[in-house]
Amino acid sequence: MADHHGHNPLGQLAVYVMWLLIMLLGFTGWLSRTDLYWGEDWPVQMHEMLSGLLQVMVVLHLLAVLLMTRLQRKNLIKAMIKG
Repeated sequence: MADHHGHNPLGQLAVYVMWLLIMLLGFTGWLSRTDLYWGEDWPVQMHEMLSGLLQVMVVLHLLAVLLMTRLQRKNLIKAMIKG
């Protein structure tokens, strides 16, 4: 296996996706409270869907960290905390 410093390419993509979901959550939360879309269902539904996706991504990322820790025999969690 390749030795990566920091995230491997798939892990880095997961981080970018999580940050994008966080930004979209903020945007759809704000949008659902604007006068223009007050009472509309789709911004709230989109917000709920993005929230679910973010939760799935976080769980998948944590499971991948645990898997890679075991496969590489390196404590990746300790490395993330200590740097």
